[in-house]
Amino acid sequence: MTRLRLFNYCDHHRPPVVVLSEAFDGGAMTPLPWKVVKRLPHWGYHPFEFSAEPRLCLSDGDGNFNPGRELGLGETLTISGQRQCQKAPANSSEIAVDNRSDTGFGAWLYRARQASGYRALGPRQQLRLRPQSRLCLTTALSWRPWDFPDPGAQPTYFSLTGIASADILLVGGGAGRDSGPFRFHLENIIRC
Repeated sequence: MTRLRLFNYCDHHRPPVVVLSEAFDGGAMTPLPWKVVKRLPHWGYHPFEFSAEPRLCLSDGDGNFNPGRELGLGETLTISGQRQCQKAPANSSEIAVDNRSDTGFGAWLYRARQASGYRALGPRQQLRLRPQSRLCLTTALSWRPWDFPDPGAQPTYFSLTGIASADILLVGGGAGRDSGPFRFHLENIIRC
């Protein structure tokens, strides 16, 4: 678990800040806005935590969810026709879901009780994930729940591997010709 604090050091602006959990590679899942911080006051901060341990939940076509399972690297969740879930070994750097049933499911990846990714998983399909402790941050011009944001700035990526806590500084903005773009910096890093 990494403890983070987001500080607003912008030039008197309070842009909505969207935090996206970049938890997978290769386009395996659709990233979802994991945390949205709105109206953070100038010189204010917002604390939050990023969990390195993902939970996997499944949903059916009727909107029902299972309680979720923590899957470690190298584990496979196998779904049979009777919705029996079993853990089995897989590649040591991946988490896998093997749908052996005749119905499709939605696969949801959660971090710290917040959904961070989604993918539809059809009958007889398999999903392989390589979770990463990477965080993607951007400011947003507009945002709706469960929708990918319209970015107001270039996204910034931070690797949180080996970090116990850190401060994220949002700087930039302002009015006039001398104003700069919004930027994020990682400071006061404490390693595990």
